[in-house]
Amino acid sequence: MNSLGEILKSKREELKITVDEVSRNLKVKPRDIIALEENSTNLMTGPIYLAGFIKSYAKMLKIKDEVVEEYLKNMTNNCITKNKKHQLVNLDNDQAKNPSRDDLVNALLIFTIIYLLLISFSQFKTQNLAITDLIINQLNQTE
Repeated sequence: MNSLGEILKSKREELKITVDEVSRNLKVKPRDIIALEENSTNLMTGPIYLAGFIKSYAKMLKIKDEVVEEYLKNMTNNCITKNKKHQLVNLDNDQAKNPSRDDLVNALLIFTIIYLLLISFSQFKTQNLAITDLIINQLNQTE
């Protein structure tokens, strides 16, 4: 079974399309196209866009979606497996699980400041209402 890179390259060459033409059409660096065709996706500048790039490239070359989807599915499964292995390595990292003493002190300080601001605001609002009532009473008495 040919690799996805080999399929893309042979189809591009069959259609007599140059790497530069693909680059201009898809707005991708030529080195990324070459890397994909050589199955060296780890050398690409924007690996996060890899699936979209592959789909656009295959569409340009009129390759069936089913073929591309199968390769992408295999790539995704490999990535998920790698990520799970990576996560398992980090499970024993106590620092990531528990906040430090400084984090707790900072959270308590922020909570205290917010609480004091809320109390101050409510006191200010109460004083404002009392002053407003006093002014209204004075105006009523003068009439």
